[in-house]
Amino acid sequence: MTSVEALRIRKEHFIKLLTDFPEITIEVMRVLADRLSHTTSELTAARSRARQSE
Repeated sequence: MTSVEALRIRKEHFIKLLTDFPEITIEVMRVLADRLSHTTSELTAARSRARQSE
């Protein structure tokens, strides 16, 4: 484990950042898509293991 420093951004400010800097929007969407894909793969594998153990 390591230390982490986080910045909390209010929703209104985050939306303004996305509007003012479209490249941020694209990067956020890319990261979210990658995470969703990874989670979907893990869920599919877990379901497959569960079916095999039945």
